[in-house]
Amino acid sequence: MSRPQDHNDDTRSTLGWQLVLLRELASHAGALAVGIEDRLEAFDPDALNEGTGAALSAAELNQAVDGALELQDLSDVIGVIASSLPPQDELLVLSADDIAEEAGRALSAGSAHRRSVVLSARLLTPSAGFGALADAITSDASLVSRWGSLTVRELLTAFRECDPLLIRRVCSAAAVHPDSEWATLDFNAITRVGDALRSTGNA
Repeated sequence: MSRPQDHNDDTRSTLGWQLVLLRELASHAGALAVGIEDRLEAFDPDALNEGTGAALSAAELNQAVDGALELQDLSDVIGVIASSLPPQDELLVLSADDIAEEAGRALSAGSAHRRSVVLSARLLTPSAGFGALADAITSDASLVSRWGSLTVRELLTAFRECDPLLIRRVCSAAAVHPDSEWATLDFNAITRVGDALRSTGNA
């Protein structure tokens, strides 16, 4: 008799994590839209109606185009998440712990999207999340190559209650510099970081 309720709880936890992701992506999309609008301010109809014309540097144009393309990609992801959400006909009440647990599962499964990885870390303590991160990077070492300029320090700092001393312990045990970008780490270094995360998270 408890199985349907357990399944329902799992579904609700997954929904909570998806809403966390949706909020983060929507926030970033909004910031991108504001940036594009600011850079193209001279092309506002009211500004053009003043008759002074418009000028835009090559750098500003390139930034506006890059922002628009990233916004398009974000919109696609937001659309996928939104279309997967089931309709609700009652008040949605979710436990913060349940959502954090789902974030841990998502982190452990691995993601090529650094924004999702960092977001997962923000909901987890080192004891709850270091092992999950270790599972992700050691099961598929190629993931980190798609995390762009994200550094080891930046990701570990995102974990709740992770202090500089703990970061130094992990990096010292793994023999990597805290400011190393994940994308530059070779397989052996990734393996060492994974081992260090597990031992530190379990300490």
